[in-house]
Amino acid sequence: MKSCVFFILLFAFKWNAAASICILNQLDAFEPNQGMPSGRFKGKCLKTEQRRNFHVLSVSEIKERGIIWNSQQGPVIANISHNGQFAIAKLSMADIESLTFQMERFDPKWIAAHTQLRFNLSQPVLLYDQIDPSVVVGKTQSIIFSVEAVPMRDGPNYDLVKGLKDYYALSYRITSLEQKYEDVVIKEKNTVNQFKLNLSAFETQLFFQQIVNDFYNPQHGSEFKEMYNTVCRNCTNVLFEALDKFLNLKRGLARRALTALPIISVENLKTVGLLDSNNWRLPDLNDEKGMGSCRGAVQP
Repeated sequence: MKSCVFFILLFAFKWNAAASICILNQLDAFEPNQGMPSGRFKGKCLKTEQRRNFHVLSVSEIKERGIIWNSQQGPVIANISHNGQFAIAKLSMADIESLTFQMERFDPKWIAAHTQLRFNLSQPVLLYDQIDPSVVVGKTQSIIFSVEAVPMRDGPNYDLVKGLKDYYALSYRITSLEQKYEDVVIKEKNTVNQFKLNLSAFETQLFFQQIVNDFYNPQHGSEFKEMYNTVCRNCTNVLFEALDKFLNLKRGLARRALTALPIISVENLKTVGLLDSNNWRLPDLNDEKGMGSCRGAVQP
């Protein structure tokens, strides 16, 4: 009997050790403590230093952290990438006023691009430290929702071909505009085209709520549950699935297949009437006034 108890305790110890091997910061309750969700690399630790799923705080999580907020105003969201760290934001739905479609161009530019959604706010939202929510770490007036590939810690960086072979987990990520500018424009020297979507402020608010409802599962929290695929589930066709659902639009098989190609996103947006006939092409993010560098533009 004693030997049985010993082996049970030994197994439990090993299981707990294995379960915590991927975590980087024990104090951060919103860090996903897991490895690759499935595929041939299942269990391998992921690079969560930059990319995580967004996390919607429950009422109890809000109270535990002493956050004062009326949940009827909007969600409290954690794991927002900003200034090289993760932050919490109390988002008021009434402050969401417009939606911009962004397309980042990178090599090989004839086929490769990354698309994302920029939700613009009528006033800046404060960003709070995830470990000590009483500390303000910055502010932003635009948040980016992006579907991204998350590599393994000891694995290769993003590659179009490896994206077909279970090398990456899928992340539903939210970042500040300043963080994206720093990562993409300053560091990677890539161009980001911007397009004004033909949605009213109210429609944009409803669409943001749909994204929160569809891409966050309270049972899973910030855990990774899906795999990225360059063709079947990538940065662009996931966004168009969400837009089509919001517009109650049914695409045929051929038109659905075309939404997997980021470089023809503009034509797909035109087809469904999401680009206004006037002034739909906005200045590139690279040329947007007042951005500066992330570290120089985000102090509260």
